[in-house]
Amino acid sequence: PFTRLASSASYAAHRRSNDYEVTDALIPNTWVFDVRAPMHRDDPLYRLPMWLIVKHAGNTTALARRAIDETIAAAETKMLMPQRQLLIDHPGTLEAIARAEAATRSARAFLVAEIERVWQACIDGGDLSLDATAPLRLAIVNSATVAADVTRSMFDLMTTTAIKADSVFAQLVADASVAKTHVVHSHRNWAPLGARRVSPCRLPVCQADVRHLR
Repeated sequence: PFTRLASSASYAAHRRSNDYEVTDALIPNTWVFDVRAPMHRDDPLYRLPMWLIVKHAGNTTALARRAIDETIAAAETKMLMPQRQLLIDHPGTLEAIARAEAATRSARAFLVAEIERVWQACIDGGDLSLDATAPLRLAIVNSATVAADVTRSMFDLMTTTAIKADSVFAQLVADASVAKTHVVHSHRNWAPLGARRVSPCRLPVCQADVRHLR
């Protein structure tokens, strides 16, 4: 069996994506990924469809890290007025950077620990149920939330430097905000993930528990 692909160039243009168009190509079904269908292979990498979305968390944690690094570099030359004090020498700056650093490192550590745990389960043929993988999904959602909070806090710290047309801080905030709206990272994931900590599950939404995250 084959699947025929015919993507829309106008759709890609409207979305301003980097997608490319394939017309009249016959793709074997064994090459097609469908999160709702059984996997075609049983290798560890293919035992859990949600590995497809785990990579998203690497993007969000990187946005938070970049925001902190850019802030430290810019704060060393930015002068506060009318105090005529370097931003980096202000106690409030140092506190904000420390809090951002702690949040970013904590989110990344949580994410890495869960990736390692679930990956080991894939290797060993362990439990990959929704309950077993919920902490990894929680770590992914948390990484996006932390990235949005950290990029925004660094943006606020840089004040007028952050609002220039070519500001890296504005871009980081925009990127983190867009990532947070993704179905994988959305705030709507918090409730069903929290419901999985309750036994028996008390939220109706838990029954339809974000199937894209399986």
